[in-house]
Amino acid sequence: MRAFEVLSWPVVNIHCPRCQSAQVYRHGQNPKGHDRFRCRDCHRVFQLTYTYEARKPGLQ
Repeated sequence: MRAFEVLSWPVVNIHCPRCQSAQVYRHGQNPKGHDRFRCRDCHRVFQLTYTYEARKPGLQ
């Protein structure tokens, strides 16, 4: 039995919805606890899940 095993986090490819860049990083959480992300290229802040339907990208 190995004393230490190499564990890795699952790889999730997140892309910016505006510029499709993969250069994103975690940028905190919203008040409901959902993760926010920021694009390093266009500096847009976005979420993967939205609590309110009206805040989804593409709706006006």
